[in-house]
Amino acid sequence: MSDEEAKNNLCKRVNFCLISFLFYIIIRYCIFHLCATFTGINFYISIIPQRRRFCKQIFMNKYIIHNVSHTHWDREWYLPYETIRLRLVDMMDTLLGIMDGDSDYRYFTLDGQTVVLEDYLEIRPQMREKLMNYTKDGRILVGPWYTLPDEFLVSGEALVRNLLLGHRIASDFGRVMEIGYLPDMFGHISQLPQILCGFGISTAVLWRGIGGEEAEYILQGPDGSEVFLCRLEPERGYSNGYDILRQEGNCLPDLIAFKEKEAKRSKTCHLLLMNGSDHRFPDIQTPSILHKLNASLDDMKIIQSNLGKYIDAVRREAKGIGTLCGEQRGGLKFAPVLPGVLSSRIYLKQKNEAMQILLEIWVEPFSSINLLCGGNYRKEAVRQAWKYLLQNHAHDSICGCSIDEVQLDMERRFSRVEEIGERVLSESLNGIVQNMNIPAQSIVVFNPLNWERGGWVNASIEFENGEEFILTDGENEVPYKIISKRYINEVVLSPQIHIKKRVKIRIAFEANAVPAVGYKTYIIKKGKMFFPSQIQSGDKWAENENLRVEIEKDGTLTILDKNTNELYEGLNYFEDSGDGGDEYNYSPLPEDTSLYSNGTVVQIKKEEGPFFIRFRVKKKFRVPECLTRGGRRSRRTVTLEIESFVTLLASARRVEVETVVKNKAKNHRLRVMVPANIKSSSFFAGSKFDCVERMTEDLPTAEDWVEKPAGTFPYDNFIDISSGKRGLAILANGVKEGELIDSSIIALTLLRCVGDLSRDDLATRRGHAGPAIPTPGAQCPGIYRFRYAILPHRDNWKNAGVLRESLEHSVGLRTLFNDQTCDGYLPERFSFLSITPPDLILSAFKLAEDSDTFVLRLYNPTEKKIEGKIRLFKPPRDVYLCNLNEEKKRTIQVRDGVIAITVGGKEIVTLLLKPQINADVHKFSSLIF
Repeated sequence: MSDEEAKNNLCKRVNFCLISFLFYIIIRYCIFHLCATFTGINFYISIIPQRRRFCKQIFMNKYIIHNVSHTHWDREWYLPYETIRLRLVDMMDTLLGIMDGDSDYRYFTLDGQTVVLEDYLEIRPQMREKLMNYTKDGRILVGPWYTLPDEFLVSGEALVRNLLLGHRIASDFGRVMEIGYLPDMFGHISQLPQILCGFGISTAVLWRGIGGEEAEYILQGPDGSEVFLCRLEPERGYSNGYDILRQEGNCLPDLIAFKEKEAKRSKTCHLLLMNGSDHRFPDIQTPSILHKLNASLDDMKIIQSNLGKYIDAVRREAKGIGTLCGEQRGGLKFAPVLPGVLSSRIYLKQKNEAMQILLEIWVEPFSSINLLCGGNYRKEAVRQAWKYLLQNHAHDSICGCSIDEVQLDMERRFSRVEEIGERVLSESLNGIVQNMNIPAQSIVVFNPLNWERGGWVNASIEFENGEEFILTDGENEVPYKIISKRYINEVVLSPQIHIKKRVKIRIAFEANAVPAVGYKTYIIKKGKMFFPSQIQSGDKWAENENLRVEIEKDGTLTILDKNTNELYEGLNYFEDSGDGGDEYNYSPLPEDTSLYSNGTVVQIKKEEGPFFIRFRVKKKFRVPECLTRGGRRSRRTVTLEIESFVTLLASARRVEVETVVKNKAKNHRLRVMVPANIKSSSFFAGSKFDCVERMTEDLPTAEDWVEKPAGTFPYDNFIDISSGKRGLAILANGVKEGELIDSSIIALTLLRCVGDLSRDDLATRRGHAGPAIPTPGAQCPGIYRFRYAILPHRDNWKNAGVLRESLEHSVGLRTLFNDQTCDGYLPERFSFLSITPPDLILSAFKLAEDSDTFVLRLYNPTEKKIEGKIRLFKPPRDVYLCNLNEEKKRTIQVRDGVIAITVGGKEIVTLLLKPQINADVHKFSSLIF
């Protein structure tokens, strides 16, 4: 046979094989459709995954299993911080030893957070260079977070700062893992995609809260931002491969089962095996185990990989990916989102919100203003305060689902934040006052919000005698009320030692028209005070130009909105129910009936001043003391002493309520109830850089789910329900759990008291969520204060300015008493920073992380595009649009001192402002320390 004939025969054989192969595929395809015709569509649907796997095996040859070695490191949880840190030191020593001795051990992911690097190096500082080298080489992957936070319980600004700090620490070590790795958060906020994109992060790796089962999605934010979502295995999440490779003997059957399960939900041949779990150490045998396995594998190959390599491979091949939008709080069939953490250990949530307001809204903006006025900016001190605060934002910490010792550590960190913040703020405000042209014996009222406003203020003043005085705003006398007065003896050392008698007086008054991010001065003069009441009232009612409020016999409120002529009745009663749950989940008791305070006899006392009326409503609410051994509420009862201070200011649109509860009961949930009597298919609630709409839908039946759906939900600042013509909003700070009952009753959880970290006998969750450890501190004994307000309004939340009202409720005005004449250049009333329209909300005004420029961040909570204008009292020389990571994107023009910007619906905008510096640049820089 000639060479030419041999070549022709070979071609015929190849053609025959190809034709046979194609004929086989066509026949199989026809069989599928015949089966669908004769056996029904259900059979056809059931074989779709097999078709997909068959095609993968034919065209892709093998599945690639990406083994990602990692640990999930809860900094504090079922053990105190220092105890877990010693385990961290051992784990890191083991990891570095493996890296030193085995170059085949290629990657280890350090849980997406950088605080563990600081914790380790405080004990092992000599290991810094070695750790840095492995990070630079990409063998140890760190960042992008500082701690892994709970997204719903911290502010949007705190999430940005968490990523800022995490990026800088990881960058110092040589490389940042640019993946939105949040493996164990209890659900995800709507604005997560925009926050991640603001740091150049285009992918997210998530587990809890994701409703779909597919391995790949696009996650879209309300502004249109998108990230590629790697959805971890629905049931086991970040631990789906740990038992497979750690078991003794033959792990091939479990690996094959893993492949079969993951292939059904994957659109490519790349499968993710997360080889690690809580507080787990790296396994030195991983390379040899993979080598042995690959020798026996046929249609798959397992490789050492990391999240970045897995995601890159999937993104190259995946097609037809679905899109998820909005908050992610589903997936309860497979994994719980543990909604009870919103109300566990409420005192932590209250303190956290107060510290966020202190740093974000007070310390940083007024430190920036002080610097522009020639004062200093304690940048390093503020950064340290943020570190303490962010350490408390780790999910097992801020969620209140840890042992009692952890909460004591958290309270100490909060105290450090407060000590630093109050000191820095005091220095800044005093520094600003020295630049004012105001007389002695004056009160300066500061407003940190970016619109003009008023409100109740308290001020402490001092005199050499107790003479009567009047208070003016420069034009008119201002009514005030003396809260307290005491005489003190001040020791004066010069020119000779003597005693000077002084009187300290604490007064309250209603400030009006305090400029945006600015101040207004009130001057004290000698004179006899006489103020006619600015508000009408009776024994149990009060009325201003907007509202009439009446206290009923059982202590509930009736409010008439005079602007709409709508009446709201039965407001502010209390519900108490038994709780057989744990720190993670509320669990109702069998045959338990909720108790209500309606009908309880109350005591009503009235306090009045020239600008306010306040009612003190005191009630004794009898509730069961605890649970019996059989898990039912005890017959023995205790008294919950509840006092509500109901206040109406002369010019207010809302009724302020401060409720004080003395808790003596255990295993119960206490809620305040506000019937809106408005039927609507949806309602709105504040969130991070957003106001989200939630539907008033019936909860799905879910008998076989890991966690039953809960009607409770997270919120920030307000919950609002409206008919379009009228609405009712509840404004609250420090209380994070709400529920809309029967589509019209707003319930806020004030206390949820339990005695266990985790239980396995709940009616609302299957199995444990953590170790079974007693937590008597989570029963929350003692006295608690809750501030909230009731706001009836026209129209909807946007047109009624509900978000702004809620921020005014949460963020009070501050005062500073000035007892010396100041001859500065600033007038008695002034705005340092103006942002119009006020629909744009200021989120940050601070020094940049890595330069002496200023960062100004704002956001648009509405869906519509807004044309905005920004004016700073010292116009900047240059302005740049930047991302959340404070990296410049483009220049923005400044015309006549005005920065004009366009802010899209739901968009977060960050600007870099380079100041005009007339003096020596080095002198300006020396004021930052």
